[in-house]
Amino acid sequence: MTTVAERIASDLPELARRYRLGDIRGVEYLKSRVNDNYRLETATGAYALRLSSHKRAVEAVAYEHRVMAYLQERGFPTPPLVCTAEGEPQTVVNGSLYRLTRFVHGEPYDPDRPAHLAAIARTLARYHLLMQDYPEPGPKEGFAPVLTAMRRGLADLPWPSADGPSGPWDACPDLRERLPGLRAALQRTIARLEAVPYAALPWLAIYGSCRSGSYIFQGDTVAAMLDYDVGYEDALLLDLGIAVLDFAAIPPEKVALDPEITRRFVAAYREVAALEHPELIPTFVRARILKRELLRYGRFQSRPSEGRVEKLLRGIARLAWLDANEERMVDAVTA
Repeated sequence: MTTVAERIASDLPELARRYRLGDIRGVEYLKSRVNDNYRLETATGAYALRLSSHKRAVEAVAYEHRVMAYLQERGFPTPPLVCTAEGEPQTVVNGSLYRLTRFVHGEPYDPDRPAHLAAIARTLARYHLLMQDYPEPGPKEGFAPVLTAMRRGLADLPWPSADGPSGPWDACPDLRERLPGLRAALQRTIARLEAVPYAALPWLAIYGSCRSGSYIFQGDTVAAMLDYDVGYEDALLLDLGIAVLDFAAIPPEKVALDPEITRRFVAAYREVAALEHPELIPTFVRARILKRELLRYGRFQSRPSEGRVEKLLRGIARLAWLDANEERMVDAVTA
């Protein structure tokens, strides 16, 4: 079987021709969560080459690139797209889907520089303001709105009960004991969002990836916001929940959240854009945890593993922490 590195090496000459790169002088693998990314040093400069996940459709990638072009035209810090000779940013070579951007030099997010956190929050707010006017709806590929995903999990997944059938949880007493708490948190969060109501909240094609690894800095300025491949239609507040869950998580366990970091992030966001119902941000933190853990729980049903049990238990612990610190977190986001 051909490896990813071998596939890239085989396709590079054709990619260099299509993108008019000239001689390729160096190739460096760049760590990534989903796709395979490489830095290319060429006769015409430095570029970032992405080989998209095999799960992605060409139209979904094309939508992503249209969003990036729209944002870039309005001065937003996106990695500059490079088009082929035919004028397309994405291209398929030997069945593999590629895209090329100019390489953005800079440094990663530094949690010890408060200006970095504030800059990310303000950048996210700018993204939301611009995307409110974007004419296309978000793609449907692989992503359901968070309330839909939670309802499905509650209805479709098996849950242990005193007189119910056995299941993979029987081999994990700690998990079996805590699964009722996961189900109860799911029911409460669904009820909370239904009461708002959820559909009446501001919606747009959310970013979906507001995490520390998605930003490149030059000094205290965001030089590039990366990772537009998970955007989809959902409530705007979910982006705030994703951000709080990443930036405010207290290491090393990352179960508890720091209310002060949460407060600073939301305050910086509100310097740029207004927030409707900020008191719901902790609810959307819960929703984000639940959506991810329900996916993991579904996989656990068919393929139990110690790793999945460990992560499920951590997710349940995060939900318990949020329950115990609800007032502190609401105070932080409404200050």
